[in-house]
Amino acid sequence: MSSKMIGIAGRPGSDKSSLVVDLVGELSRRGLTVSTMIGVDDPAAIDQPGKDSFRHRDAGAEEVMVTSAQRWALIHGGGVENHETLAQMTPVDLVITEDMGGDSYPLIEVYRVATEMPPLGRDDPAIVAVVSDGPLDGLKKPVIDLDDLPAVADFIVAHMDLA
Repeated sequence: MSSKMIGIAGRPGSDKSSLVVDLVGELSRRGLTVSTMIGVDDPAAIDQPGKDSFRHRDAGAEEVMVTSAQRWALIHGGGVENHETLAQMTPVDLVITEDMGGDSYPLIEVYRVATEMPPLGRDDPAIVAVVSDGPLDGLKKPVIDLDDLPAVADFIVAHMDLA
């Protein structure tokens, strides 16, 4: 079994981390196994209370992969094991990435209307849906209400054929 992967993208300050944490909890409650991968600027800041990697594990992620340009870490259960590639992660139903490129897998954008910038999903073909805190006109992709976590999870389950 190889894991399917979907990414959460968005501009800085869009609070992608909260959506990932909420999705891990929601999808885990639905009986799916979920792991996460996070792109970070400071590789030393992993799995500490208050850090995103800690929040992902606390929400129920089986594993959390933390990456930077300098190094990567895989957090699994009681400790970190050294692995050479993503393929070494324990197979799960879904891996959710945050702040990582998604050329080879689909992305969901978190969009905040207050940014007053156009959604990335308007021009990025990797973005398959936009999760927004307000209405968006003119997008040729699904727009899902950010406050409707079950609808976001339903989209992911359907899009990734996890049912």
